[in-house]
Amino acid sequence: LLVQAESRKCSAAGPARRVRLGLPALRQFYSKYGSIVRRAFNLESSGAGTTVSSEAPAEDTLQRLLGSARAPSGAWYASFVVQRSRRALAEFLATALPAGAPGFLTSANGKRLR
Repeated sequence: LLVQAESRKCSAAGPARRVRLGLPALRQFYSKYGSIVRRAFNLESSGAGTTVSSEAPAEDTLQRLLGSARAPSGAWYASFVVQRSRRALAEFLATALPAGAPGFLTSANGKRLR
């Protein structure tokens, strides 16, 4: 999953931009599935003009990112892999995608996952 810095707003005549997941989505997912995020968390930044550092250990960077009141300035993105938890992936996609999570993730043998 990829969380990016807020992009600049485009004018009506400008190209359409993809919706990006922000820091609130990362915080919400981390509050429920912190071990998944910590297992494969990575932060990248351009270095120039950013308030986050990709040089610090991942756990320190994650805690600094989640503990800040606002998203860091500058260009950055955070990513982590959601694996070993079908439920976590289904819950995330259900809230992040307009169409929700695909059916194969939300049911097992014809029954909804709980």
